[in-house]
Amino acid sequence: MIRSEKRTGHVILRFGSFYSEDSWNTTYLFDSVRKRKMPIIGKGDFYWNLISVDDAANAVVYSLENFQRLKNKTINFSDFSPIQFKDFANGIATLTGSKKPFSIPLFLAKLLMGKNIIGFITNSYRVQQDDIISDWKPKCRNYLEGMKSILRNKKKMVNRNFSTTRSLQTLM
Repeated sequence: MIRSEKRTGHVILRFGSFYSEDSWNTTYLFDSVRKRKMPIIGKGDFYWNLISVDDAANAVVYSLENFQRLKNKTINFSDFSPIQFKDFANGIATLTGSKKPFSIPLFLAKLLMGKNIIGFITNSYRVQQDDIISDWKPKCRNYLEGMKSILRNKKKMVNRNFSTTRSLQTLM
């Protein structure tokens, strides 16, 4: 016997690259720029689209709450402020008080890392906000705002840990 079941539909969510305070990739980005291990490839004029994990979680909730309106659609979520890689890397360097990243010619990067990896890194596209989700806004309007918040929180955590350690030392 074959049952006829009502189909509920779907919503496909696609996100920009994630970052967060406690993610390995965000820590890796900060460390790589600070240690000058993340060069600008070629002119660095390829675009990255980013989104904080908190904003991505909010986008999932938004999509569930608006399921009927978004049903059977593919929706892109990011901070909707695409950034050229050279501006991204230089911004991270400024935020961390590091030297500006050096540049490496594209052909040399392909020789050192392989054309597939460089193709993945330099794949450039700009995600724009669809009209159908125009009422959704990320809390972090751009990566720089998000990264500043992360660094502020990390600094508070280091200061709090330092204060706790000093308090414990005085008790001993």
